[in-house]
Amino acid sequence: MKPSLTRPFLAAALVALPASAALAPSGWTPVASAADAPAAPAAPPAAPAKRALDPKEREKLVPLLRGYLDVENPDGFKARTQLVDALKKLRESGTDVLADRESLMGLIYPARAYAPAFEKALVKGDKESRIDLDTSTNIVAVSWGELRLSVSLPTGYEEARKGKKLPTLAPYPAVVTLHDLEDFMNDKGQQKDPGSEVIKRRWPRKATKVPEGWLMFAPVVTRAQFVKQDGKLDMQRIPLRELWTRYHVDVDRIVVEGGSDAVALAASQPHLFAGLVVRNADKADVSCPELVRNLSTLSIYVVGSPDAPLVKSLEAGGFPKERLKVGGAEGLPDWLASKELRRVVPKSFRWTVRDADMHSFAHWVNIEQVEGSDAAPPRLAVEVVDTAEAPNTIRITSSGIRSVSLFLSDELVDLNREVKLVVNATPVREVKIHSPRNAEGLAVRLPAKFDAQRTLDNVFDLMPEFWPRRRMYYGWLFPLTFMKVPVRTDRDE
Repeated sequence: MKPSLTRPFLAAALVALPASAALAPSGWTPVASAADAPAAPAAPPAAPAKRALDPKEREKLVPLLRGYLDVENPDGFKARTQLVDALKKLRESGTDVLADRESLMGLIYPARAYAPAFEKALVKGDKESRIDLDTSTNIVAVSWGELRLSVSLPTGYEEARKGKKLPTLAPYPAVVTLHDLEDFMNDKGQQKDPGSEVIKRRWPRKATKVPEGWLMFAPVVTRAQFVKQDGKLDMQRIPLRELWTRYHVDVDRIVVEGGSDAVALAASQPHLFAGLVVRNADKADVSCPELVRNLSTLSIYVVGSPDAPLVKSLEAGGFPKERLKVGGAEGLPDWLASKELRRVVPKSFRWTVRDADMHSFAHWVNIEQVEGSDAAPPRLAVEVVDTAEAPNTIRITSSGIRSVSLFLSDELVDLNREVKLVVNATPVREVKIHSPRNAEGLAVRLPAKFDAQRTLDNVFDLMPEFWPRRRMYYGWLFPLTFMKVPVRTDRDE
C-alpha cells in the first residue's frame, strides 16, 4: 500500500470547521450567566499549586492511556473506562491531569502509539519504491509512491526502537530542513536523494554532534520548489505528518530551516514550530513586511550577517530582539541546545492575513472569513488577560476580519472560572460551542465556566479533523471551541 499524501491536518482542516463533526460529552448542558449586570472588579483568584504525579500514579495511568490512545486496541473501551475513573479519582484528590499540559505530555510520550517507522519491510514487493538506511550516516532515504524524503536518526534510535525501549526515553527534538536546488541537482544531473544530500551538507556528523541527539527530517520536491510558482505554500510538499506519526519526536521542539520557503512555512504555520533557522540569508526574505508579525512567537537564527535582507526586514517589522540571533553556522548547536527554544501557545500575538489560503490559522484562532485588500490586509491582535478589571478575558482587536473560531484550553484561560470574550472593545454575550446534539453548535451565554468541557474525549477526540488520538499529533490538546464568532466592526490596534 502506498502512503497517503494528504496535507497535515492542522494546515488543511482549520480552513473550514464542520460543526457536525464535534464530539462533546453528552451530559454537558449550557451554562447560563447571571453576570450581565456590571459588578465591582475583584482580583483574580490565585491559581492553585500544581501537584506532580507520584511514581505510583504514573505507573497506573501510563498503561491505561496507552490502551486508550491505541485506536486499534480491541480492549480500548475498557481502557477508556478505567482511565476515566482513574482521572476522576485524581481530580477529586485535587489533581486534574487534563488541566495540566506538562503532566499530561509526560504521560503521553511513554503511552502513545506510532505508525511504522520507515524501513525496507514497508515496501517489500513494491519494485517501484525503496527505503534505504545508510549505516554510515544513519540516514533513511524514502522513495515510496509520491512520497520522497530522508530522515536522519539520532545515535542509538534504531536499537531503542527495535528493542521497544523508545517509550522509556525522552522524545527527540527535530529539525525540518528544506533542501536547496543544489541538493536536488548538481553538474552531473539530478541527485538520487536530495533529502540525504542536504542533511549531510548542513549537518555533517563529523563536524557537529547535533545529529546524535536530533531527528533530521528532509522532505524532497522537484527543483526545491516548496512554494508554488503562484507564491502559495503547498503543504502536500512538506509531509510533516510522516515525522510525528512515525517517530518519537518532541512536538514542542521542532525547528524548520531553509531559505525563503522555510520563512514562508514558518509565517504560515508557526504553531507547529519552536524556531526557524534561515540559510542563504543573503537571498532569503519574507514575501512582504506584514508577515513579520506572524513570526513573532518563534526564535529565529539567521546564518549570515546583520546586513542580510531578512534581518533588516525583521528589525523593520518590530520582531522581538531577544528572539533573534545572527551568526555563523558554528553557533547553531548552542542555539539549538537552549532551554528557551520551545514551542509556545501564545497568550498574546499579532497576525496578518496576506493570503487567505496560507494565513487563515493564527496559533489558536481560525480566521473564518475576511475582507481586505493588498493595501490593507486583514489584521488581528489577540491578548489573554487576567486582571481585576478584566478577569480571565480574551481580547481580540481586528480589521478586515468577519468571523473567527477560537480553540481554548487551560494553557490560555482558566476553564474553572468564567471566561470572557471581548471583540473590538465589545463584550461578546453569546457563543456557540461544538456539540454532537446540534450541527450548528450549542449556544452558551458569556461569561461562563467550561470546566465540564475538559474531558478525556474532548481533549483527544474533539472533532474528526483534530483527533490527536488518530492523527497522532499531540501538540493539539484543546478541549473547547468557540465556533464562528461574528466580527461586525473594525478597530485599530
